[in-house]
Amino acid sequence: MYSVNNQALWYTTDMHLTPLRIKCNPTLLDKNTALKFVQDFFKRIENSFRNIYNGYLLGITKDLTLYVYVCNGRNYPE
Repeated sequence: MYSVNNQALWYTTDMHLTPLRIKCNPTLLDKNTALKFVQDFFKRIENSFRNIYNGYLLGITKDLTLYVYVCNGRNYPE
C-alpha cells in the first residue's frame, strides 16, 4: 500500500485539471461583463455546492470537488 501526501494531491489537481469553458448566449463582449458574470455565477452555485461538499467556494479550479461539481451541467443556475 502506498501513502499519498497532500503535496502530491495538490500537484495533481494544479497540473492536470482541464480549463472550464462556459459558452454564454449572448456572448460576453468585454472584460467587466465577463468578470460580473463569473462573480454572479459563483454566488448562484455557492449554497448548493456548500450543501453537498461543505467546502469553500473558490474562484479558481484548483479545488477538485468544485471542479467536479462545475463539470456537471445540472448544477448550473437557470
